[in-house]
Amino acid sequence: MTLSFASKNRALIYCNIFLFIAWWVQIVVLYRYLPGQIPMHFDLAGNVTRMADATPGNWLLSPLMITMSSFTTMMLLWVFTTLGIENYNFPFKKEVLELSPESQIPFLRVVKEFLTFSLLGALLYMFTIGLVVSLYIYLHATGEVLIPASVWIISATLVYIGRLTVEYFRIKKAFGKQLRSI
Repeated sequence: MTLSFASKNRALIYCNIFLFIAWWVQIVVLYRYLPGQIPMHFDLAGNVTRMADATPGNWLLSPLMITMSSFTTMMLLWVFTTLGIENYNFPFKKEVLELSPESQIPFLRVVKEFLTFSLLGALLYMFTIGLVVSLYIYLHATGEVLIPASVWIISATLVYIGRLTVEYFRIKKAFGKQLRSI
């Protein structure tokens, strides 16, 4: 079974592509304007605890780590969407596995759709964090005032968790309807 590119997943894919490109353009453009020293570590209150020279290696460390994590997430997405239904954990799994292989197909489609949505959402979250963190470091290095990055990261996390919760209950309801119809 291939990936389900429902409209909500297609929107996440386009959003991921846009954020990834915007993030790297931001990183390249902002590098030219960095002062000699940039913050490399912050405490929980947002105070700088370590400064370093503004070399390409120091500036690109975080974006490269997030990019590698993103590609790992995309590989997981590809691997997980090729597995059989018995390899997933979902509501009513025992009942679904008792059905014939043909009757399991609608359930597998819903599980894979949720998994695709979840992993694409995780990518979106990583790119959002990357944008916020690189902008926060730049603005902190240049002395400009910025709302703490944690506010944006917490907001994005809550929105994403809320969306996953709604999707989980939608899938659970769809599973229940499918089981009753069989």
